[in-house]
Amino acid sequence: MVEAASLRLVDLLAVLVDPRQLPSISGVWARLEAQRSVAIDTPWAMAVLRALEVPSMRGDPATISSGLRRDRQDIDRCLEGLEAAGLARKVQGTWRPVAMGAVDTRRTPETARRLKAFWARVGVERLEAGVDGGFAYNLVSVSLEQLHRLREAHDAYFQAVRSIVAEDAPPDCVALICLQVVRLDDTRTGA
Repeated sequence: MVEAASLRLVDLLAVLVDPRQLPSISGVWARLEAQRSVAIDTPWAMAVLRALEVPSMRGDPATISSGLRRDRQDIDRCLEGLEAAGLARKVQGTWRPVAMGAVDTRRTPETARRLKAFWARVGVERLEAGVDGGFAYNLVSVSLEQLHRLREAHDAYFQAVRSIVAEDAPPDCVALICLQVVRLDDTRTGA
């Protein structure tokens, strides 16, 4: 039930006991930590992994480099990290994704904040570069009750995005979706 609801059963067990001491999950834990490490230490690797799922980019680092507007050496480092984490491999000279789907990067709240900030900056960089996209903002004054409703709508939107992505096949591109709901007049941490 824990796994179905949160995808965090292994994390729960790791809080209770060293996962390396549990043969039934030690391999799963090691893979999860390797995947998290590449996602956290090399965030662009996750975009490269998504690019490996796109037939027009699949397997060609030069095409991925051009498509993602990233330096070829950066793409090569990402591919090496993905391979080390068991997320991608080279098959007959072509890179292929091994594991499709999301990588759980919720190791710590600080890690989650850092990755969210990283991808928000990528969105800003693309906006400033004039890349075509759906960029918008609203500055509003609302009651705390309405702010709560906006945050609920934000969470519902996130779930709707994941549902749409899950039913889409085959992909044609890699996309970044950032949406923020932030109270600007409150400086408390976690507000």
